[in-house]
Amino acid sequence: MTDSIMQGDKECFVTKSTRGLDRHHCFKGSRRKASERYGLWVWLRHEVHMALHDHCPPWEKLEEALKIAAQRAFEANGGTREEFMRAFGANYLGDEGDSRTSAGYWREGTLKPGEAGEAIAELARKAASRAE
Repeated sequence: MTDSIMQGDKECFVTKSTRGLDRHHCFKGSRRKASERYGLWVWLRHEVHMALHDHCPPWEKLEEALKIAAQRAFEANGGTREEFMRAFGANYLGDEGDSRTSAGYWREGTLKPGEAGEAIAELARKAASRAE
């Protein structure tokens, strides 16, 4: 298992909870192994992880935000954009000056643990409280 290059502490990337955690690979399917190899995964509370995989709003925004954060972490750790695109088949950052990318909502700042957006964090807190 490769360590995550996206977060250091073992806590939910969204809620900061330290209980009931799952590893979430930022890229699925055929790219899951590359996600593991490069350390592009985060800890998510189980309920948050399951909601994310259900692809219901606003969770798809979180999934997109995690891909953007993963690409930023990849490049910050010495990977090039071209290497990222070869490994993951897309550029989630777009042209840095282009706010028209599909990721425009999340491109304003770097997504950091616990800063996934207040609406998403609130949903995660509700999911976590129902599970307790």
